[in-house]
Amino acid sequence: MECTTCGPSPSLCSENGEVIARKDRPHTFFAHAMKACASCAAPVEARIVLRQGQAIALLHCNTCGPSEQLESSDAQAYVERFLAQGLQGSASPGSVADTAAAKVDGDHFFKDTTSTCPTCLALIAAKVTLRAGKVYFLKDCSRCGPSEALVSEDAAYYVKAYSYARAGTEPLVFATQVEAGCPTDCGTCSDHEQHTCLPIIEVTDHCNLECPICIVNNQYANHIELDTFRGIIDRLVRNEGQCESVALSGGEPTSHPKFLELIDIATRDEIGRVVVITNGLRLGKDHKLAAEIKKRGAYVALQFDGFTADTHEKIRGRDLCTEKAAALAILKEIQIPTQLIFVAARG
Repeated sequence: MECTTCGPSPSLCSENGEVIARKDRPHTFFAHAMKACASCAAPVEARIVLRQGQAIALLHCNTCGPSEQLESSDAQAYVERFLAQGLQGSASPGSVADTAAAKVDGDHFFKDTTSTCPTCLALIAAKVTLRAGKVYFLKDCSRCGPSEALVSEDAAYYVKAYSYARAGTEPLVFATQVEAGCPTDCGTCSDHEQHTCLPIIEVTDHCNLECPICIVNNQYANHIELDTFRGIIDRLVRNEGQCESVALSGGEPTSHPKFLELIDIATRDEIGRVVVITNGLRLGKDHKLAAEIKKRGAYVALQFDGFTADTHEKIRGRDLCTEKAAALAILKEIQIPTQLIFVAARG
C-alpha cells in the first residue's frame, strides 16, 4: 500500500487513510530494582511499573525469559514508601527543611540499579547512595575493583523526580527483540518505556573545535555515508510514524562533505523539522551555506554558552565571542529559526 499522504510506509496509516497514533504504555514505569528470578534465582534488574493500582516488577532473565512479581497491591502506598526512604537521606549538611533527613550522617542507601564499570565498561550492579545532599552510584567491579560516580548534586530533587512518573508512549514498531536486556538490546526493544522523542543522529566525528568538555573523539574524520543515513531515516519513520523533529549532530555536522544532502534526505513529510546542532563557526563566515539551510527549511540549534571570553575559554577551549556574534548576525539576517543551547557550569 502507498498512502497518498505518507508515501510507501504502511505503518503510518490504516487502510482508510487515517494516521495511526502512537499508544501509551499499558503501565507507568517507576523505577529499577534488583530482583531474583523466581525460577533460577539469578539476580536480574527489574522494572518496577504501576499498573491497575498495583506495583509490579517486570523481569527478563537471560535463562528463563520474562516474568512478573507483585511488589505491592497498593501502588500509591508503594510510591509513598519509596519517596519517604529517599527523602530521609536527601538533605544537605545544615539543612533544616527535613529534621529527620538533617540527622542522617554518611551514606544513605536509596535503591539498587545497574551501571557500567568506568574502566572496563562491564555492566555491573550499583547502589544509588545519598551522601551530603548529593547522589552517587557506588560500584564494585569484579575485575577492576570499587568505584563511585556522582550523578546528581541535588539529592532532594533526584528523589522527588520519581513522583512525576507518567506512562510513556510506544513507537508504532519496536525495532528489536528483548534477548539479553538493557543496554544490549537497544534499538528500540519492547522493554523500552518511551518512543524516540528527539532523535539525534551523529553524522560525523570531525569538528573544528576541541572543547575540553566534549566526549567525542575528533582525531579522525569519519563521516556517515548517505545510504547509511537514508536507512536510519527510513527506519525511524517506519518505527515512529510522524516524527516531530530530527537533529543532525556530530562532531560538527556542517563539516560533513555532503552536509546539505543529509538535510535533503531528512526533509520529508513524516518529519516535522530538521535541526542542525552546530557551534556556528562555519555559519558565521559562510553566508551561502546559511542561505542553503534556510532554503531547505531547516532549523539551527546554536551552541551559545555565554557572552564573555572567560566562559568560552572554560567550556570551549578558546574565546569564541567574535565567531558567535557573526553566526548570530547571519542567522538573524537570513531569518533561520534558531534556538540557543548551552552548557551550564558552576563558577
